[in-house]
Amino acid sequence: MTFGKRLMQLRKEHGYRNRDTFAAELGIPANTLRNYEMDIREPGFPFLIKISQFFHVSTDYLLGLTEERATTAVDVQSLSEQQLIEKYRLLDSTGKELVDYAIAIELKRTTLLENQKNRILHYEQTFNSLKQS
Repeated sequence: MTFGKRLMQLRKEHGYRNRDTFAAELGIPANTLRNYEMDIREPGFPFLIKISQFFHVSTDYLLGLTEERATTAVDVQSLSEQQLIEKYRLLDSTGKELVDYAIAIELKRTTLLENQKNRILHYEQTFNSLKQS
């Protein structure tokens, strides 16, 4: 089932018969909602998350990757590097961009922290050598 069909089904299941009312609740134009439901336009990542949280379903369910509606938390720390790579490969381009961005930020933070530690170590060594002279 497509995203649009799932979205329409969830909207109706939750008692939103009127597309305009539902669009107003989501804070988007009714025409945009119509385009999503008719599969004319694909949603961006923020809207996908918003709908997932609104209906308490997984983004995988919304995208038609699973029939399981429930959201399941994944403990990333328990996943092996290979499993993370496999999950990354399942992402669409937006998801990959978000992961790449998060990695870039963390690498920058880690590099800055390591540089700071190295400078402190250098200053301590310099201070200790001056102290011994």
